[in-house]
Amino acid sequence: MIGVFFGVAALLGFTDLTQEAPALSALICSVILAGAMVAWMRFRRMEWRPTLEMAGSSVAAGVLLIAGYWIGIVSQQALVPSVCGLACVAMVAVMLFRLPLYSSGHAGHHGGTT
Repeated sequence: MIGVFFGVAALLGFTDLTQEAPALSALICSVILAGAMVAWMRFRRMEWRPTLEMAGSSVAAGVLLIAGYWIGIVSQQALVPSVCGLACVAMVAVMLFRLPLYSSGHAGHHGGTT
């Protein structure tokens, strides 16, 4: 999905969006990751609370890296690639807090009633 977004942006004239608008690119990457996670977890009949926790971890990773970029800790070249890495680490951390939920089969999930 992220590759598709940057491909479409290139077709629209933004040949290197990560260099032209690095903070926006990082935010868009984190939102795409969160959206994909929401779609997958709802497909697997996960309830909204753990779904939003997982998606929020991706967005939080993006916001944290953008803040680091703005204050000079994260370089422009490392910003977008770091979003995926930190988002994955953040999602694993969220999973560890609900290990029984994520280590069980999806048949026990409630079917999105909440």
